[in-house]
Amino acid sequence: MFSEETWLRDSIPDGPIEIRDYLLFRRDREIRAHGGVCIYVKESIESKMLSEFHNDEHEVLWLLLRPRRLPRGFSNIIVACLYHPPDADNTTMSEYLKSTLEMVETQFSNSAIILAGDFNKLSFKTAARCYELKPAINFPTRGSNTLDQIYTNMQNYYQPPTKNPPFGLSDHITITVFPKVRERSKLQRKTIRIRPKKRSTIASLGRFFMKIPWTDLLFKAQSSDEKLNIFTEIIRYGLDTIMPERSIKVHETDKPWMNANLKQLIKRRQKAFSSGDVFLYKLLRNKVNRERKRCRMIYYKNKVQDLQHTKPRDWWREVKQFCGTSKAARRDIRSILRTNTESSDQDLANEIMKAFVSVMDNYTPLSEDVCVLTDHDEPIVVDEESIAKKTSADQYIKSGRP
Repeated sequence: MFSEETWLRDSIPDGPIEIRDYLLFRRDREIRAHGGVCIYVKESIESKMLSEFHNDEHEVLWLLLRPRRLPRGFSNIIVACLYHPPDADNTTMSEYLKSTLEMVETQFSNSAIILAGDFNKLSFKTAARCYELKPAINFPTRGSNTLDQIYTNMQNYYQPPTKNPPFGLSDHITITVFPKVRERSKLQRKTIRIRPKKRSTIASLGRFFMKIPWTDLLFKAQSSDEKLNIFTEIIRYGLDTIMPERSIKVHETDKPWMNANLKQLIKRRQKAFSSGDVFLYKLLRNKVNRERKRCRMIYYKNKVQDLQHTKPRDWWREVKQFCGTSKAARRDIRSILRTNTESSDQDLANEIMKAFVSVMDNYTPLSEDVCVLTDHDEPIVVDEESIAKKTSADQYIKSGRP
């Protein structure tokens, strides 16, 4: 729970404002009257104040939360409650928030971020795009103005904010946000067709092809199309006879090295964990880890290893999949290029045009009165030998892997 303009002082103890089963984190204003922010966190949630992110010039309280369960892709939650007075400098606050969010991304990777509070006249929407933060409030919070806002990268996991009457003597409405009800995900399966690729079947297929009188069969064909049809029919007949296709169903989220044995071990491990059998759980856990490593090694040797020298791009994509590297979300290019958060898209386009034109500032434009005589021009003669020498001198090397 976030609260701004708490008007608390050091002389006010935590007792009168404590809430049962909640921890209180507060940051009071020390010099002037009023101001101050505080956050209430459930006792069941591991929490820590990030005082290294605090700045004496700005009223922002930063916390690190580690709930027991988080949406997939997030390792923790960084929350910040701020109060930006109406007479404060917007530029310095914006720069402070941006620099702090950059430190958050560096020190706490894959973090969910919730930045909420009373922004007053500070427009932070454009800068927030750089950090994949989106505003959640789209209604007035004080009179006809939207002064309070919530920026987060978890908007897909929460219901739209609702407005409630002001708390106490406050002239700002109270905003409530509830998480969405977690629905059990439906397992998406797809059917694929595979051929058995055992060494024995591959050897049998090779012997079959070696016994075929290719010269006699293809010599009778009149055209290349007929030869291709004969060749294709023989190949298909051999594959369908010796290595017939079979259909299997797999989950769309399965890794390519997953097999039925590994799935069965995982299922048994989870069942042992749910039943509370610690000994059996540890035994199956170790078996799962060994089988997983074995499957990954086999998949790498059979599917990935040769790509390192033949298709470096595909090899690098497979390696990233092995490492669990997710595709990074691209930041909004407009937010990265903007130096002034108040500028519009038209202003940004004009700035880009000026930047391109400035490259030619040191050059003198050509005169339109220049006359080029073509009476004595001779055609350029290029022979095959000179072209061959030029091309043979060039070194064409395939780009290396990352």
